[in-house]
Amino acid sequence: MSKVLVLGAAGFVGSAFVEVARAAGDDVVASGRCVSPEVYAVTATHAELESLFARHRNAPFDQIVMLVQLGRDDARWMVEWVDGPRWVVMSSAQLNNTVASPSAELARANELIAIERGAVVLRPTMIYGRGRDHNLSQLTRRAKQFGVLPAIARGATMVQPIYVDDVVAAIRAVRGSEAGGCFEIGGAEAVTTAELITDIGEVLGRRVRQASLPRRLVTAAAQAAPAIGLRRDQILRLLEDKTVDNTAFSRQFAWAPVAHAVRLEQAIAEAA
Repeated sequence: MSKVLVLGAAGFVGSAFVEVARAAGDDVVASGRCVSPEVYAVTATHAELESLFARHRNAPFDQIVMLVQLGRDDARWMVEWVDGPRWVVMSSAQLNNTVASPSAELARANELIAIERGAVVLRPTMIYGRGRDHNLSQLTRRAKQFGVLPAIARGATMVQPIYVDDVVAAIRAVRGSEAGGCFEIGGAEAVTTAELITDIGEVLGRRVRQASLPRRLVTAAAQAAPAIGLRRDQILRLLEDKTVDNTAFSRQFAWAPVAHAVRLEQAIAEAA
């Protein structure tokens, strides 16, 4: 049995990881910024995290999973606790994008600290599944309700979504690693957004029409984004491919995501 600390246990990936780890027999300490049904150790401040480590000094954690967004202010004092590859720090493949978010600079700085201190840093692509994500599951619900989905850049943009349980499996795969590093992880297959919409329709058993949005229209919409409560960078990133190469991580940790078709069918059933 392994002893695992999860920082950010109430989030999408965190709650899935805690469920899987406990089912596997791990002793899991689930922490977060406030008490919730998933969290019983509050680590909202540096002092609270220090106290938590002190309480477990005689029986240290085998793995520490940090699922706090690296662009958050409190991520800095968390990554400064990193002491080698027993730490798995979740970053994002979004840092590869040409169009950066306002928090990207801070996220990169915190990512670099984690890497320099020996953590295993994971950069996943768009995470979906269990009906809890706000991307693919939401697309599925809209497809069922309206029968039409937007095809950004005429559906030519490449995406490689990864199911949340494959992310959990990646985190568990690095346990016992003697070396850290930064690794990209994504789903088993990269597809165009047009192909993804077609696949969603096939699983739903209905034709889903694609409302083609040319690049120039999306670019124009980005200029008006603040008027509807969005940032320009959020819109412009829709025009960028979001794919990664799993090879390095798969070779080092003997990990592979489940087939795209299998995970998509599973996610669509969960989004019902």
